[in-house]
Amino acid sequence: MANVLIATLGESPIVISAMAAKLRESGVQLDQVEVLYPQGDAKLIGYGYIMLQDALEAMLGQGRVGGVELPFEDPNSYEHSLTFLRIVSGLLSTHQDMGDNVYLAISGGRKNMAALLSVMAQFFPCIRALLHILDRNEDDRLKHHFFSLEDLVMLSPAEQMARMQPPAEDFDLVNIPFKVLADAAELRKVLGQADQGGDLSARLSPAAETFYRQVFGEQPAKRLRVRFTQSAFDQLSKWLNEGSTHATILANYIDLMHDPNRILGHLHGTFRKDDRLYHFCKLGRTAERPLLYTIPNPIDAYPEKRVDDVIVCGISVENASGKYVPDIDYWLNKADFKPVNDEQDLPKRECILIAPLGESPMVVTQAYALLQDRDGENLKINSVVLPYFVDNGLIRAGAEILEQVFRRKKITLDMQPIGLGDLRNEADCAAYLQALCELIENQKQIHSECDIALLIAGGRKGMSALGLLAAQMTGVSRVYHTLVTDEARDRRIMDGCQVSSLESAGNKDREARLFPPDIGESAAIFAIPVIHMVQG
Repeated sequence: MANVLIATLGESPIVISAMAAKLRESGVQLDQVEVLYPQGDAKLIGYGYIMLQDALEAMLGQGRVGGVELPFEDPNSYEHSLTFLRIVSGLLSTHQDMGDNVYLAISGGRKNMAALLSVMAQFFPCIRALLHILDRNEDDRLKHHFFSLEDLVMLSPAEQMARMQPPAEDFDLVNIPFKVLADAAELRKVLGQADQGGDLSARLSPAAETFYRQVFGEQPAKRLRVRFTQSAFDQLSKWLNEGSTHATILANYIDLMHDPNRILGHLHGTFRKDDRLYHFCKLGRTAERPLLYTIPNPIDAYPEKRVDDVIVCGISVENASGKYVPDIDYWLNKADFKPVNDEQDLPKRECILIAPLGESPMVVTQAYALLQDRDGENLKINSVVLPYFVDNGLIRAGAEILEQVFRRKKITLDMQPIGLGDLRNEADCAAYLQALCELIENQKQIHSECDIALLIAGGRKGMSALGLLAAQMTGVSRVYHTLVTDEARDRRIMDGCQVSSLESAGNKDREARLFPPDIGESAAIFAIPVIHMVQG
C-alpha cells in the first residue's frame, strides 16, 4: 500500500511541488507522485515536468516521480475529454487494485482538467482526498509563489530549484468535499462490460450510461438518427409545451434510441405489419412505451445488417392495470408510419441556467449562447441564476456588469450573492455547497416545469467539484462545462472581457464584448451526465 499524489501539470509546476510539501507537513508520507502533462512544447510543459521531477525527487527521493504524457495539448474537445477520463480511470483502477491511498490534485492543470478529475473521484474508494492549494500571497506581486514556466525558464538552475521548493507554511491546502458512489465498484464493472449486460436504468439515465460506458468500456456503437411520425411528433410536442413529466421521460428514451445496442436491450414486444417489425421500448419502471421501427433493416438484424434511423410512431402509457393506452392495434391501424420530423424539430424544453461566477463574466455569456444552440439538447433558457461571492471585490464587480448587460439584452438574470470571498478552507467549501444546494432546490420549486442546467465552469477550481456534488445531491441530471477549442481566439476575446477592461467601457461596448457574433466559435459546451447518490 502506497500514498500516491496524482496531479495535472499546467502553467506553474510549483503548484504541484507546493502541494507535495503541504501534504508532507500534514503528516502524509508520499511514496509516489504521478504527473499528467499535455503533449507539445508550446507552453514549455515538457521542460516544466523536468523541473518538477528534479524538485520532487530532491524532496521525496529518487524514483518516486512518474510522468504520463497526454496525447493532446488540452482536453478541449469531447473526444479529448473522454480520452483524458479514460487515462485517469486506468491510473485509478491500478491504484484501487493495489490498495493504495490516492490524493487527487485539481490545482495544476487547466480548469477543464480540474472539472474532469472531479468527475472521476466518485468512482474510486481509494481516493482519500480531492485537493486544491492556494498561495496566501497570491495578491502580492513580490511574495507570490506560483511563477509561470515563462518566468522560471529565465532563472538559473539553482534559482529554479529554490522557487520550486517554497515554504509549506505559505499555502492553504483545501480539502474539497466529494462522495464516492455506494455502488462504485459494481458500476465500474458493469459499465466496462463489452456486452452491455445488466439493466442500469434504475441507477443511471440513458445519457449517463452511454457517457460512462465510453469511459470504462468500449467505444459506443454507431449513433442512430431519431425521427418521428406526425402522430408521435404531435404527442411529444404537446407534452413538451405543457411541461409534462412524460416529456422528461421521453427525453431519456430518445437518448437511449441513438445507440442500437441499447435499443436491443430495451425492446418490449414485437409486432409485424406489412412485412415490417415494430417494437415497444421499455426503460426501467417508466409507464411510457414508445413504439418504433428501424430502417433500412429491423433492429433485430443488427449488427449483421445496417441500421441507420429509428422511427418513433407513437407513445403509449401503461396504466395501473397493465394495459397500454392507446394499445398496439390503435397504432398499427392508424397507418401513420412515415417519418416527418427529426429530434431537433421538437419544441425546446424550458430551462433555468445556474451559472456560478468566477473572475470571468464572459464564461457566463458564452455558456448561455452555447446552450441555446447545442444540438440534441433543445433547451430554451428562461432565466440565468447567478451565484457569486459578494465578499470578493473582483467577482462582485463582474456580477454587477453582467446585471447591466443582461438587463439591456432583456435576459432575466437572478442575482444570488453568497457571503464568501473564496474557498480557502473546509468551512468555506461546506458553506458554498450548502448555499448551492439550497439555491438549486429553491429554483426547482419555483420553476417546477423547467429543467435545471448547472454550469461548473467559470468559478474557482474548487467550485467545479462542489458543483458536481451539489448536482448529485439535488437530482440535477446534467452539469455543463465550457471547453476552449480555439485558444488564440478565446484569449483575444477574453482580454477585452476582463472586469478591469469592462469597467471602463460604455454600455454598448460591454454588450458587444460579452455577446460578440462569434461568441461560440472559440469554445464548446461539454455535457456531463450526473449519477445521483444512493444510500449504501
